[in-house]
Amino acid sequence: MNLLRLTALFFLLIPNAQAATQYEQVLELYTAMFDRAADAAGVDYWVNEMENNNWSIENVADSFSQQPEYLNTYSTDLDASGFINSIYINVLGREADSEGLDYWVGEIDSGKIRGPHAVLAIINGAKANTSEQGILDAKLFANKTAVSMYFAQELKSNDLVLAGQILESVTVDDASVTLVMVDYPVTFGIWGASQWNDGSTFQ
Repeated sequence: MNLLRLTALFFLLIPNAQAATQYEQVLELYTAMFDRAADAAGVDYWVNEMENNNWSIENVADSFSQQPEYLNTYSTDLDASGFINSIYINVLGREADSEGLDYWVGEIDSGKIRGPHAVLAIINGAKANTSEQGILDAKLFANKTAVSMYFAQELKSNDLVLAGQILESVTVDDASVTLVMVDYPVTFGIWGASQWNDGSTFQ
């Protein structure tokens, strides 16, 4: 399955435009806050909360921030600088530039933004940045989101270990997304060990 087909599949599976946006937002949070792809059961749960219980993506982020996975990814021992750098690494695959670091640390230290909402803000900022670096950042994150969607929707996996491993080789190159699909074909989701793991990230 190539990237074009995967993109088309996304909109076939999630036909409503608002639902597609919500689904993508939840996928992005898994990468940014848990440093892994979204498990099938978990992402469906959170999207249902948004669609049927009036949850916002901020509500989901707040709930994610109470999960052990988030606390393992973003240790409470981190100062604001370490926290922002960790977000950049998970979202953009690089440490924060000095200007970005100073800005976000200032926002946190001043109380203008809280931890989980800083994650959302950095995601949105990365997608809106039209600089040369910004375009690369957005492309990397989009590719991670595409693989996360494939993991949840096509492999239908709840294997949390594999969810972390499957993003490790993703780069700005679309070929890295295709390679994941070659290495983990849909038959892997049917017969693989992931189907015997009932781990998920909702309570």
